[in-house]
Amino acid sequence: MKRIAYLLLCIIPFASLSSCALEPGGMDIDPKQNLYLATTVRNDTLGFNYAFRSDGGYNLFPISLPQSYTPVEGQRVMLIGYCAYSLNLNKGDSAFHVSQIEDVLTKQITDLTGTGPNARLEMGKDPITPVEIWKGGGYINITFQVKSTNTVTHTVNLVYDPEDQDNLEEGCIRLSLLHNSNGDSGPGDIMEGIVSFKLGDDLPKKYVIKALTLDNTEKEDILDL
Repeated sequence: MKRIAYLLLCIIPFASLSSCALEPGGMDIDPKQNLYLATTVRNDTLGFNYAFRSDGGYNLFPISLPQSYTPVEGQRVMLIGYCAYSLNLNKGDSAFHVSQIEDVLTKQITDLTGTGPNARLEMGKDPITPVEIWKGGGYINITFQVKSTNTVTHTVNLVYDPEDQDNLEEGCIRLSLLHNSNGDSGPGDIMEGIVSFKLGDDLPKKYVIKALTLDNTEKEDILDL
């Protein structure tokens, strides 16, 4: 999880995705503060209107927030801050000072069942390199690299294609991480982002996640559930 710390440094246009260019040295976080990946939830406990439910399973109730930020229920966020005091609720719940917060692109897995032959192509075929893939908070979370001039909004999707399920062991499902640069054809720089895809209730044993990487090779990663 340390890898995503520097993603709070800046924002590039990525269809509501908070991310940034790779920066040497990463992000300098005050040792008294911590980085969390969490989901915004409604919670009226003790007069709070909402909380950030961390992927560790406890609630962070914000007693301070950057003025420009408005919480949205169900939105995934990266936040940096520190615990002000523990709350006598569930283990780990605390009142929390938020010093930095950014939304994470939060999406559903796209099911191409019953769609036309061009549906997959419309999702994009531009290179994208998955860096880290993990399950947390009820989501598949992916950090990735793409090339971008930082002037055009790109899109990223995780797609189930029923026509691409060959040569899999029983209980596995293949998903494709697809990237559409939307005409951003300049040489660009390598940019890194993070995206969360909501998991359903009926999960397979594992996912095989396929992507066409920046070096134009096909890569498959295994995510055990």
